[in-house]
Amino acid sequence: MISLLYSISCDLARKSKLSQTISMKEIEIKILEVDVDDLITRLLDFGARQVFDGQMNVKFYDFTDRRLKKEKKFARLRQVGDEVEFTVKQKISQDQAKIVNEYEVNVSDFAQMHTILTQMGLEVHRHYRKHRTSYIIERVRFELDTIENTPTLLEIEAPSIEELYRWVEKLGYPQEKALPWSGSDVLKHYGKL
Repeated sequence: MISLLYSISCDLARKSKLSQTISMKEIEIKILEVDVDDLITRLLDFGARQVFDGQMNVKFYDFTDRRLKKEKKFARLRQVGDEVEFTVKQKISQDQAKIVNEYEVNVSDFAQMHTILTQMGLEVHRHYRKHRTSYIIERVRFELDTIENTPTLLEIEAPSIEELYRWVEKLGYPQEKALPWSGSDVLKHYGKL
């Protein structure tokens, strides 16, 4: 079924004349309850470039029997500013960092893609909104996320675990603060799930 979802997302991209389909390994950690002003100052001192600041509308889908979750997979539809992304992920590891295989495609219409997914038998099992401010330094992304009614967290995504932890150290955080958590883990931690 996951391959069917991916095939459908690629077909939607072709039909909507959107050419970018992304397939990659995502490696990231989260650091909870950061001092936002201090962190932004440090990022800018390292030459970070802000690439996004805005609201995100995020929906996660699964079948009634939760077969995607049982297979350590999930399907996500999210609106990031004016862009809409459909993503399928499969968890590889959650030891030193959260590592997933990620397949993502831009689609043109959030509501229409939601309808397509529900017509395929998927249902929304989680929905939230968050504010995100994104920075980039070289190939590393720094996301400051404030999920509804939770303290702001930092998510660092890098091409390798070594580079990820190099930035944890450069930003002055102890390694034990770098959590290999998913968004669900964060929501559970704050009693929101």
